Amino acid sequence: MLQSIKRAHRLDPNNPKLHSYLILYHGYLTRWQGSLDASVATVLKQEMEPIFRARDPHQMNAEFLAANSNSLEALLESECQFISHHEAHLWYIDS
Repeated sequence: MLQSIKRAHRLDPNNPKLHSYLILYHGYLTRWQGSLDASVATVLKQEMEPIFRARDPHQMNAEFLAANSNSLEALLESECQFISHHEAHLWYIDS
C-alpha cells in the first residue's frame, strides 16, 4: 500500500481520491503506530514524511481545499472524507 500511495502522489498529488486515501492512511498510521514493530513504524514515518510534511488531517484538508477551491470534485471529496474521518475518530474514542 505504501508504494501505491507514493506512486499515486508522484503522478497526481492534487487528485481528490488520492487526498481521501491520504487522510484515511494518516488516520490508520496515527491510530496503530504504537502497535507496529519499531522498524516498520520508522520506515513508514520516513517514507510518508515528504507527503504528510508534519501536517495533521485537518491541516492537509485545509491546504487541499485552498489549492483546489475551483474543483467541485475536490470540494466534495474533501468534505466527505473529513466527515468520514471525524466519524471514525469518534468511533475510535468511544470504543
